[in-house]
Amino acid sequence: LLVLCLFAGRLFCELPVRSVLAAHPAGAGQCQYFRDQHGHRIPGHAATAPRPGHGLYDCRRILRPVLGGFFSYYLGWKTIFYFIAFICALAWLIAVRSMTKEEWIVNAKGSLDLPGSLLYALAMIAIMVGLSEVMTLTYAKYLLAAGLLLFLAFLYGEWHRKSPVLPVRIFAGNRVFSCSSLAAMLNYCATFGISFLLSIYLQRITGLNARDTGLVLLIQPVLMALLSPVTGALSDRINPAVLASSGMILITFGLCLLAVDVSYPFFWLIALALVIIGIGFALFT
Repeated sequence: LLVLCLFAGRLFCELPVRSVLAAHPAGAGQCQYFRDQHGHRIPGHAATAPRPGHGLYDCRRILRPVLGGFFSYYLGWKTIFYFIAFICALAWLIAVRSMTKEEWIVNAKGSLDLPGSLLYALAMIAIMVGLSEVMTLTYAKYLLAAGLLLFLAFLYGEWHRKSPVLPVRIFAGNRVFSCSSLAAMLNYCATFGISFLLSIYLQRITGLNARDTGLVLLIQPVLMALLSPVTGALSDRINPAVLASSGMILITFGLCLLAVDVSYPFFWLIALALVIIGIGFALFT
């Protein structure tokens, strides 16, 4: 049930994010346009170009397990939520004071899709509550079904709106983008629970404390951050599809290693799995 909740959360959150990356100018680092010998524009991925967003993403992945472990070990787990609230408030203040109106309004003539936003919020609440309480509440399965129907109604409405909150037509009009987004979604759905489930396993089964668990989980994102520039340079000489597929194969192998039940004396197997997954993520991204 926990795995289903994690999968559903990643599934329904990845779809809007992928659409925003494609529709918003800030997604230029994700998909840029190049011109062929005839002058036609073709979509491509600037692997070796500077991408600040990817650097910040790698930093977030590196700091997340370490900070979480240290906060939980030295200050208590409740301080994690206080720290997150402080960072969110600080980011909001910086955005309000530093960003101009032209930087965050893409289409000044468009309108806010309030019905779509409300429908999406209701669908997410119904789906997540239904999944999390399906074993305890009798009406949870009906709530889950209602959430899925609301989500389908949301997609149908977004297809016909002029200013949708989720531009679903992007997926129908760009096959390369749709397939790459589907591959990324499946990959992250499969690996989204690693940090959560593995942190519980390391603390409850192997006996590590929260601080040491955070340091162990640091293996994967550090390798990903260190090797991403190298794999980005390789994508200029090797077909990116081959690199991405190789990365997914390595990630699958690492997940299979994590499926082995190990105790503390055989802790090296977990570290090896995280190394392989980190290399796979560097190739995939």
